[in-house]
Amino acid sequence: MKYKDRISGVKRTALPSADLSIIAAMFLLVVMAWGVAKMEKSMISVGRVVPEFTIANELDVIPVIEPTLKKDAVKVGKFMSLAKTSAIQGNAVENVNSQVLKNIVPVKNYPSAKTLAAPRIIYKTIPDYPTKAVENAQQGVVMVKVYILKNGRVGNAAIEQSSGFEMLDKSALAAVSQWIFEPAAYSSEVTESWFRVPVKFQLKS
Repeated sequence: MKYKDRISGVKRTALPSADLSIIAAMFLLVVMAWGVAKMEKSMISVGRVVPEFTIANELDVIPVIEPTLKKDAVKVGKFMSLAKTSAIQGNAVENVNSQVLKNIVPVKNYPSAKTLAAPRIIYKTIPDYPTKAVENAQQGVVMVKVYILKNGRVGNAAIEQSSGFEMLDKSALAAVSQWIFEPAAYSSEVTESWFRVPVKFQLKS
C-alpha cells in the first residue's frame, strides 16, 4: 500500500509532440548522412583509376636456325635471364627488343593534373619459338595482357588477341607471365596497372 502511494505521488512528464518531431528529424538526418558517406565511399572504390600501358612496338621472336647454340645470360636490372640464342641472330634481336621494351606508353590519356609513371621491366624472359610451329610455318602476333600488382609481380595474365595458333599463344603467355616490373605510379603513389605486350612470331629466311 505504501509502495502504491509512493508511485501515485510521482509526477509523470510527457514530452511535447514538437520535441518528438525534432528528435525524429535529427535521427533521420544522421541516418541520411551515414547513407551518403557510405555511397561516396563505394563510388570512390569503384571509380579507382587503374592505368593501362602497352609496348609501342612489337616484341620480336624468331626461330633459332643455327646449329651451334649458346645460352646468353641477359642482365635486366638486377636479375639474370637465361635464353637460348644463336650467336649472331640472337644478339641482333636482343638489341632490337631491348629498345622496344623501353618504349612503354599509356593506352589512353589520363587527367593532366595527375602525374603518371609507366611500369618498368626489370626481369624478362623472351618466348621460345616452338619447333613444331616452325615446322608448320606458323607465325603471327599474340597480344598478352597482364595485371601488374603493387609488388611488381604479374597477378593475372591472359591472351587478349590470339595469333591463331595455340602453340604460339601458349609460348607468349608462359614467358610474359614470369616478368617482373617496377610498378606504375599514379599521383606519386605506387599503383596496380594493366600492361599489354604484343609478341610477334616471325619466320625469317
